[in-house]
Amino acid sequence: MTAYAQYSQGIRRSKGWYCCLLVAVCMLSCVPDQPEGAGPELDKDPLARAITAHGGLDLWQSFRTVTFDIVREESVVRNTVDLRTRKARMSAEDYDIGFDGEDVWVMPDLEAFSGSASFYNGLDFYFFGMPFVLADPGTIHSDIGLVTVGGEPYHAVRVAYEAGVGASSEDSYVAHFDVETHRLRFLLYTVTYFTGEPNENYNVRVYDEWQEIQGLQVPLRATSYAWNPDLREFGEMRSEASYTNVSLEAAPADPMMFVMPDGAMVDTSGGG
Repeated sequence: MTAYAQYSQGIRRSKGWYCCLLVAVCMLSCVPDQPEGAGPELDKDPLARAITAHGGLDLWQSFRTVTFDIVREESVVRNTVDLRTRKARMSAEDYDIGFDGEDVWVMPDLEAFSGSASFYNGLDFYFFGMPFVLADPGTIHSDIGLVTVGGEPYHAVRVAYEAGVGASSEDSYVAHFDVETHRLRFLLYTVTYFTGEPNENYNVRVYDEWQEIQGLQVPLRATSYAWNPDLREFGEMRSEASYTNVSLEAAPADPMMFVMPDGAMVDTSGGG
């Protein structure tokens, strides 16, 4: 059986992949403090080679706070995340969403954000944090080997989660790395947050361009597509995003920014 056939077969057997740009990224809202040194072993895991190509896990873990703007069309959302606790705050023109370690809250009220704030919590950060977040505690890595997509070879790694990890432990990814630079090129994923059930509705997140911040290669531009399961290729484009005003700091952010303000409301829209 060829590597690509194994790849295709492996994906069909998988329990499900991770949304149309909405990804089972709520995982980070329930991830415990991140121990230093966690992650795949260098030279024994292609994911480790990729993380090294992006600056290294030790350097990533030396930072405590990341802030960035994610820009889509005319919308801008400012993200601030504590990299150890994964407490987060997302600030837009019409709303603020925060995660204080226990609850997701919305300000000024739940109607200010159209959708599930609990699902959206940390979503942008999880895609921003690739490939480092794929080495979080509770992740399970499987080396698929070399595969071909769109006529180009990639080294593919499947990442799944131990039972009970995060809000959507049925989520899983297939990360595709450039065979020369070892950097992340694109992800296959699905969403299981709303149903709690694995599915095979694949989506694609392509990392078009990277930028160097404090010695780390982090995303600058990314595009989301549908996945054509019959042709094993990208389908229609769904959205584009840019990551700007990125800052990585060794010091923790002001803890009060994650605390629910007076007048804010707790979001109780849980997953499946």
